[in-house]
Amino acid sequence: MCGGGAGSQWGALRPATQAAMLALIQSKQLRATGGSASYAAQLFNYAKYQIDYVLGDSGRSWLVGYGTGCGTPRSVYPRCVAPSPPFPA
Repeated sequence: MCGGGAGSQWGALRPATQAAMLALIQSKQLRATGGSASYAAQLFNYAKYQIDYVLGDSGRSWLVGYGTGCGTPRSVYPRCVAPSPPFPA
């Protein structure tokens, strides 16, 4: 899963960030209870990769108002990408 997840049409990054959060929780739990250190590190690296993607590691931030550049969204529903109503005939 590279910054995306199967899911709905809207909020495609929601499943990816939820999976990252669960991976971080499990990683922390493994470290606290003396579990597999290598698996805990894999989970942490997976979560970091997902969050870095969302925050702009790919060259574009997917979080509204975070980052710089023309590829960064400035509002939740930008008018320039909103479908325009059909023109009258």
